[in-house]
This record gives sequence, C-alpha cells and structure tokens, in this order.
Amino acid sequence: MITTETAFVLGAGASFPFGFPTGAELRRRLCSELRKDYPFFALLRQCGQGEERILSFREEFELSGIHSIDSFIAFRPAYQEIGELAIAAALIPLEDPAKLRNVENRYGDGGWYQMLWNVMLAGVVVQQDLLLNRVSFVTFNYDRSLEQYLLSAISHTFDLDWDSAFRLLSQIPIQHVYGSLGNYAPDTGYRYGSQEGVQLTESILAARNSIKTVPAVRVPKDEQAANWLAKAQRVFVLGFGFDPTNCMRIDLPGACSQAPKKDNPRQVFASAFNLTSAEIRWCEGNSCAPGQGGLIWTKGDCLNLLREWRDRLN
Repeated sequence: MITTETAFVLGAGASFPFGFPTGAELRRRLCSELRKDYPFFALLRQCGQGEERILSFREEFELSGIHSIDSFIAFRPAYQEIGELAIAAALIPLEDPAKLRNVENRYGDGGWYQMLWNVMLAGVVVQQDLLLNRVSFVTFNYDRSLEQYLLSAISHTFDLDWDSAFRLLSQIPIQHVYGSLGNYAPDTGYRYGSQEGVQLTESILAARNSIKTVPAVRVPKDEQAANWLAKAQRVFVLGFGFDPTNCMRIDLPGACSQAPKKDNPRQVFASAFNLTSAEIRWCEGNSCAPGQGGLIWTKGDCLNLLREWRDRLN
C-alpha cells in the first residue's frame, strides 16, 4: 500500500508497453496511411471528412516537420477537428485488453501496471481499503489503458461486476490533461477492445468530443493536476517528453521545488529511456527552475524506474 502522498505523471512512453504509439510513431502513421488506398483514410471518410480535406491535412502535417500532431494543431487550429478525429481513429483500434496482460517483459505479464497494482494491493483486506492508497495519476495520454487495467483488476480481485468496480475506481484520482477517448458508461463500459463498422465510427465521433487539443497559447494551467503534484511528497514521471508547455500546464517546475519541511524534501523521479545526457539536461531545464533542486533519473523504461525505487512506493 502507498501511504505517502504520491503522484504519477504519465507521458506516451507509459502507454507504449500496452500497444500504443509514441508521438513520433503516431506521426509516421498519420503521414503514411492517410492515403486513398488505406483503411485509415476510409475510416475518416466514414466520420464525415471529405477526401480533399483529409489529403490536405496529411500533406500539411507531413511538410510542417512538426514532431507531434498536438503541436501541429496548436499552430494550425483550422485542422483541429480532423486532427482530433485522426487521433481517435488511430488510437481506438489499439485499445486491446489482451495487451494489458501480455506485456513482453520478464517481471510480470501486466508490466508496470501490474507491479503498481500489487504494491497498492499490499495490506488491503477489504475492497474499501484500496482507497487508503494516497495516489493520483496525471496523464497526457488519450487512451484509457490505465483505467481499463485497474477496472479489470478491481473486478476480478474483489469479485465485483463492472459497474461496482467502476464505482471504486472512480474514487482513485485520475486526470487526463488533454481529455481521453471516452468516458465509462454503464451500458458499454469503456468500449475497450475490438470495434468495427458503425460502432467504431460512433466511438471515434464521441472521442473527438472528449479530446482537448487547443493552441498552446490558449491552454491554462490544469489546476487539479497542479494541486495534486503540489501536495505530493513523491512524484514519479513516467515516459514523459518534458515538452515545455506540458510542464507548465501541470506546474511541474513547482513540483520539483523542495517541500516546506527541509528535513522531508519532495522527491521527483523520472524515467530516462534512450535519452542522452544533453537531452536529460534539456528536460531538467523545462521542468526545474534554477535553485529548485532537480529530478532523480533512472535509465530504462517505466517498469525499471518503479523497480529501482520500489522502496519509495510506500
């Protein structure tokens, strides 16, 4: 059980083990598959987008050289609608429940989700004890893989139906900073899994209303997320790219400052998967103001970070 106030900040790398693309991989797919002879193109047509509009969006995004679709939309808000539909159309088919329990690693089939779930479960006797965990999750990802994993784990651990499990899950603080691919509904759940035809189109259109990509200059601070980080004694930053706008959105520089009690400083741990020393310095420059301390880095992926600092998950 985690009894110390702990916040988790999730970037694309946190969802990558569960079948979702990095920002660079999503860009490659949008630029290569939004062509007339690909199913992806047909899917956007079914969502009401015209051929010329789709081709124009693909070409402008590709030639812009911008590394992420979110950043492109920030510069070209005229493409916000089709961009959000494209994000949903690319990600929803990847929401596969099997990939949540069949992650390729040596330390647990459910990857870092499974490890964290078992940490949260330690010392739990009855289902309400789960809420004694002092955790919060701030995610920049649109997918619902974290919620789906926890929903399933709660359901099967405590022998609850989906709706009862969701009532427990809904009391665990989870904030999607830029929205998600859709909320839980009693009749459909998260619709997490194989979809096709009309149902897939409906899910994409609904997801577009939940996604919140807006020009960076108009994005205010997420007060809820910033408050969670501000009160956390420990922060784990998992698979996060440290984009300056995203860091300011949740006031990560503030979270990297020392806690009021000098004998009990706040600790901020971050995964450094495939980062050079210069890139790590760049990340720290975006997240830590001068004189505010710094991040505690661990080489490797999200699971490796949690294993390295297992004694701080308490």
